[in-house]
Amino acid sequence: MTTLLLEAFTILFVTIGPIDTSAVYAVLTKDCAPAERRRIALKAVLIGGTLLFIAGLFGTKILDMLGIQLSTLQIAGGILLLLVAIQMVMSEETVEHKELHELESDLQSQNHNHGDFAVFPLAVPFIAGPDVIVAFVLILDLASGNLLAQTAIFGVAAAVLAITYVSFLLAESIAKRLGKEGMELINRLLGVMLCALAVQFIIDGLSKSVLFAAS
Repeated sequence: MTTLLLEAFTILFVTIGPIDTSAVYAVLTKDCAPAERRRIALKAVLIGGTLLFIAGLFGTKILDMLGIQLSTLQIAGGILLLLVAIQMVMSEETVEHKELHELESDLQSQNHNHGDFAVFPLAVPFIAGPDVIVAFVLILDLASGNLLAQTAIFGVAAAVLAITYVSFLLAESIAKRLGKEGMELINRLLGVMLCALAVQFIIDGLSKSVLFAAS
């Protein structure tokens, strides 16, 4: 179970990306008072975490209602995560940094309601985006039938969310210490790990698919 939990932590940490997401949070809240910054950070993590946990609890039931097999979701989710991983490794500028530049321009051109930042874009899509939700459902499926393991996976998700919250509070300090080069290096290394895990999802999905089961 230790290997499964380590895999769960790695996938959730990479897909949520506390360090990169904290950079977006820093830009969005740069004009806010300290108390308001903390409130936005907590609200974003709570909303994103709630959506993620709901998806984890009812994701497989929704798939059953739609007639979608988990093996199909494994293949589709693996491809989605693989695309994210390739972009992390190969792109000159990460998705988060591109979003960061867009947000900076947007903030300069118009006034925003600070309360909205917690819901969008912090909670969705950064904390509880499609790639994170799909990954979480797939990880829970790996522990299907083992209530203890699934409970532990929810605990791992809570730990990653807690790290995300702390990263928000330390956003300015993290950005100064790591710098753009340091954040890019960490992002690429995590992308390589996610790439390997994504390929494994695809292989597992194919092995369980009707096509390979029939042969």
